[in-house]
Amino acid sequence: MNKKQLITELKNRLNMPKDVIENNLDITIELLKEILFKGECIKIKNFGSFYFKQYKERLFYNPRTNLRTYLPPKKVIVFKCSKRLI
Repeated sequence: MNKKQLITELKNRLNMPKDVIENNLDITIELLKEILFKGECIKIKNFGSFYFKQYKERLFYNPRTNLRTYLPPKKVIVFKCSKRLI
């Protein structure tokens, strides 16, 4: 499901104008991004949690070219679903 489909589904269930739902969804996504970039964890009960995970620098070996290079450290957003969601 993409954003457009989500907005349509919410419109059908909530009987609200599409532009209001789209605006609220955009504000919610921006708020979630701000919280994550502050380094905080987002926990939604019975759904899951979002957080940043830091990967250290590591050695990468490419078997096709036989080259060894270092991959720089990086941060990725991780989603861990709730046990009730499964």
